[in-house]
Amino acid sequence: MVGQGSVGKSSLVDRLIYNRYDPHKPKTEGINIQNWQIQVNDQPIRLNVWDFGGQEIMHATHQFFLTKRSLYLLVLDARVDERQNELEYWLKMIQSFGNDSPVIIVGNKTDQHPLDLDRRGLQNKYANIEEIIEISCATGNGVEQLQTIISREINKLEHVYDLLPLAWFEIKTCLEKMEQDYIPYSTYEHLCQEEEITDTLSQTTLIELLHQLGIVLNFRDDPRLEDTHVLNPEWVTNGVYKILNDNLLITQYRGMLDHTQLNRILDCSQYPRNKQLFIVDMMRKFELCFPLENNTNDRFLIPDLLPKEEPATGEWDDALAFQYHYNVLPGSIISRFIVRMHHLADKRTWWRSGIVLKHRDNRALIRSDREDKKIFIWISGPQATRRELLAMIRSQFDAIYQTIRGIVADEKVPLPDYPEIVVDYENLLDHEEMGEPFIIPPGLKAKVSVKQLLDGIEPEPDRQKRHYTYESGDITEIAKLLASRPVNINNQNTQENQNSMSSINQYGSGDNIAGDKVMHDKIGTQINNSNNLAQAATDIKQLLDQLSQDYPGNTDIVGAKAVEEIKRNPTVKQRLMNALKEAGATALEEAVDHPAIKIVVAGAKGLMDA
Repeated sequence: MVGQGSVGKSSLVDRLIYNRYDPHKPKTEGINIQNWQIQVNDQPIRLNVWDFGGQEIMHATHQFFLTKRSLYLLVLDARVDERQNELEYWLKMIQSFGNDSPVIIVGNKTDQHPLDLDRRGLQNKYANIEEIIEISCATGNGVEQLQTIISREINKLEHVYDLLPLAWFEIKTCLEKMEQDYIPYSTYEHLCQEEEITDTLSQTTLIELLHQLGIVLNFRDDPRLEDTHVLNPEWVTNGVYKILNDNLLITQYRGMLDHTQLNRILDCSQYPRNKQLFIVDMMRKFELCFPLENNTNDRFLIPDLLPKEEPATGEWDDALAFQYHYNVLPGSIISRFIVRMHHLADKRTWWRSGIVLKHRDNRALIRSDREDKKIFIWISGPQATRRELLAMIRSQFDAIYQTIRGIVADEKVPLPDYPEIVVDYENLLDHEEMGEPFIIPPGLKAKVSVKQLLDGIEPEPDRQKRHYTYESGDITEIAKLLASRPVNINNQNTQENQNSMSSINQYGSGDNIAGDKVMHDKIGTQINNSNNLAQAATDIKQLLDQLSQDYPGNTDIVGAKAVEEIKRNPTVKQRLMNALKEAGATALEEAVDHPAIKIVVAGAKGLMDA
């Protein structure tokens, strides 16, 4: 159950499960999970019904739980319009974290006003909308029909009728009945061994399944979570929500969380002192907060609780300007950016929707406007180094976008003399690639130099690497072709390389690139320059594919794990560095078809800077 606050999600749960209605039901402060037994094809099926609090401050935590093995009910208040219901925002969030899971749009309170939607337009745009239905929790009208639709959609879900080993159900039942709110992963492994589930792959597959079903939360890959790897979802979420909804933390402390406040906010009987910082670590994991004072655990800042008012940030005349325009702009994008870039904050100048950064002699103002669905960037200081800071900023936004499927962020360049007129950055690159020196922007009856605009954003050599062409095609296309050939990652064949990269060391033997005669002789030089790109693309693609099997659906973890593996393998690391130097980041990203590649590239840039 997702949707804005006060649309009636909890009332709908009551109607569906218990056929009751309480007009004075309080709002959901955290998350409620209830069991609902239904009959589908004469078989009993138990649903876990997740009722999320709809307040905006809680939206960022939904990423903990929105999974693929789900049916989503997006509940709307029929009395208000699509914008007030944040209809497209929620559809995009479901698309991002729930993939193509089916959605039923439920218009509630239709006893007071009919639901007014462009139904056909919405279903054409979002193919996973299975039904749009009007109901009233107050009168019960339409609820029985909704129950029938839910049963129908559950019946259509994949894997509902899969046969699973009986031992797996024993483990599931044991974890559901467990009184503890958290156990170490080793305890889970012991439970598996008692049920004769002894191989690591089966244990991993089962815990991933239980995670997707919402039985437990499992983050065994994160060293910060130590012995608390298998968790009661409500214990985690309600702990986070108690912090995010604390009135004093919002009004008096302005988002600054001192670890001594945790005793006041969290009930010690439920959250012992030695586990309170774990809740904060969960918030850090999902970029909801960051530590101050040199990464100690004394104080943390929660960007979503910062004051809304923008402080004085200085003058930004004659600054380099850049913008992102979105189809949907979740508030979590700017808050996660603040978490990622707080170490560059200029005199801790930050607020709920923006931050001022300082790098060397340059300053940058980054401001989010959710109403206009835009993020604005201005960079002042020496012109020679502005692009460096902009590249750092863009890299962080790119990494965030990779974790939110369905978010479209168009890069825009404002005209220096006409800042209200913006041109599409990709369009400028296309003009340069086609040899067209000028562009006439919409709203301006004059030609503008493409090169002059692009030079302000990215150096020409970097753009040439990105869009370099020579007769038979783009360098990245050649790289993709070469990357599809078998390449031996370990030319030196050292024992260290074999051990550290065993998961991706199955490419066959021989380096077929140098002797490839299929390519035209005229592009021989380009092929040679593409060797490192092609080899790096092959290595990284194999690694990311392998890690994706180990950590399905978690792009952040896959990217981070890949960077760690690359650090430990000197051969792959050197190829990656050479590829970035010779072909550029964009060429490498385009040569590797995987959502985590931008994270790898960002990590590789960090290695190069180091």
